[in-house]
Amino acid sequence: MQIQPYEPRYLADVTKLMDELGYPIEADEAASRIAALETEDTVRTYVAVRGGIAVGLICLRQLRALEYARPIAQVSLLVVKEEEQGTGIGQALMAFADEWATREGAASIVLTSGIKPERERAHAFYRRQGYEATGYRFVKSLSERVGHGHVGG
Repeated sequence: MQIQPYEPRYLADVTKLMDELGYPIEADEAASRIAALETEDTVRTYVAVRGGIAVGLICLRQLRALEYARPIAQVSLLVVKEEEQGTGIGQALMAFADEWATREGAASIVLTSGIKPERERAHAFYRRQGYEATGYRFVKSLSERVGHGHVGG
């Protein structure tokens, strides 16, 4: 297994991974979103590849905030192909995220995960990786105002 920057040849795999995560998306929309994200200096998308297939996906971003002297890294998305879960791919992606965050000068790394029964295994996984639950995330949908978009977890 190898972790590498996303390339368009993995688009079909990424689309399947997004569906497994619970965010179905058409390939052209996924390509458009990834392209938009990649124009930002602070966002990176990586895939875990095994046998020429992307079996894992992680999106990382660097955040700056007035209340912190150093940047904070965020895992904004993590998914491993269901039949590959438990084989070390998720752990490798999270270790990669730690290394990336350190290189970027981040003081800490955060992630958000929905409070849903289907995410309980993921929460246990994050705790095993050294993460702790420290608060709540509040969301207010603005999709009715702007006509599109999704905020969730």
